[in-house]
Amino acid sequence: MDVHGSVHALYVFRGAAELLGGLLLTVRRTALLGALVSFGVLANIVMLNFCYDVPVKLYSAHLLLMAFFLIVPDVRRLVDVFVLNRRTEPVPVRPFFRRAWLRHGTAVLRTLIVLAYVGYLLNDAAEVNRTFTKRDPKSPLRGIWSVDEFVVDGQARPPLVTDTDRWRRVVFDVPITMAVQLMSDSRVRYNLVQGQGVLKLGKRDDPKWKTQLAWRQPKPDLLEIEGPLDGHKVLVKLHREKVPKFLLTTRGFHWINERPFNR
Repeated sequence: MDVHGSVHALYVFRGAAELLGGLLLTVRRTALLGALVSFGVLANIVMLNFCYDVPVKLYSAHLLLMAFFLIVPDVRRLVDVFVLNRRTEPVPVRPFFRRAWLRHGTAVLRTLIVLAYVGYLLNDAAEVNRTFTKRDPKSPLRGIWSVDEFVVDGQARPPLVTDTDRWRRVVFDVPITMAVQLMSDSRVRYNLVQGQGVLKLGKRDDPKWKTQLAWRQPKPDLLEIEGPLDGHKVLVKLHREKVPKFLLTTRGFHWINERPFNR
């Protein structure tokens, strides 16, 4: 889950701040500044992870503790400068090597390694972004579909909240995923390979689980899905819901608000 993902500018800003802190940490002269930047950014991320139950709490908390560990040796100097308004002496940066060519050579090597790794990470992030956030507006299935009829082995199952395995909605958003909302409001996500009239489904946590369902559209806003699922034959009839409009993504940007907008 990414609570910033709905606002692209904020998503990019946070990523740039994380990258800046990491780059500053690669140079000894700017390592303290990098630790301070990273600590501020990570403190925000850790709080978001804990408050929104994002499942990377321990990992982000460990990174925050690492940043704090790098700051601890300079706490007295920071207090002298920012709290007590005292003069503080700079920390001497002693070279690792006496020979100039070794110092310059290792600096160049470090820079090349850092640039190569940053390039790799940026390319990997771009690939993940293309895979998991791309949308296909031309896909006939894209949207939110409400289940009108749910038939299992020839037996119709009415929409009862006590029938926790019955489908309530099906969502096609990211091309590689089909999400099913059950009557219990829990969600089941399937890996999806969509073909002409065919849905090939799998489960991320069970690589051996696979099935293939047939789909057809009697009308553009009607959908039928049929085939084997967990040892049963299912027939699902659905209709497309109107896409909801959320204030978070539709209100836009305002330099000045004439009155509070607390909703």
